[in-house]
Amino acid sequence: MTRTKIRKTGAATTLAVAAIGSIALLTGCGGNETPAGGSPSNQGTTAGMPSSTRPSASASESKTAPDAATIAKALQAASGGHIKSLWTYTEDTDPNNLIGRPGGYTSATFAYDNRVPDCKAKPDSMCGAQVEQFANEADAKRRLDYIAGIYKAAPILGTEYLTVEGSTLLRVTGELKPSVNRAYVAAFNAALSK
Repeated sequence: MTRTKIRKTGAATTLAVAAIGSIALLTGCGGNETPAGGSPSNQGTTAGMPSSTRPSASASESKTAPDAATIAKALQAASGGHIKSLWTYTEDTDPNNLIGRPGGYTSATFAYDNRVPDCKAKPDSMCGAQVEQFANEADAKRRLDYIAGIYKAAPILGTEYLTVEGSTLLRVTGELKPSVNRAYVAAFNAALSK
């Protein structure tokens, strides 16, 4: 009888491990992992490459991060006049239908960068930068992993630089030069440190 219980427990454990593995594959990989031939970068990620993350602050050091619109204004100031339009999403205008929903962002603002070829001045993450503010770090990291996983699985979709800091995610289209992304990441970090 004990032997039967052990077998049932072993089968249940095997099923649980398989289910967890399947969930991990479905939710996407990437984020802080270094793919073959790649190396970690503090400047974001493209097509599932490593993202910029920093150790989280202790509870006594934590403070409320500025909202997405405030951070997007800092990007606009750092753009050298190339960001002329900002769109702050509402639950009625969010193209991803994530704003205010469980696990979704609490605020999101898109910044159109006129250096992106073949783009019109309209909200589209491939036409500039987008700031997404989440309720917590886990939700921001989950979103980063999801986006990186999509680009890794389907490179034909393009690339994005992805940078997460605490509960805030910065997405910059891979159509822009790395130097532009570095300027945006610097402005992003400066806005978050205020």
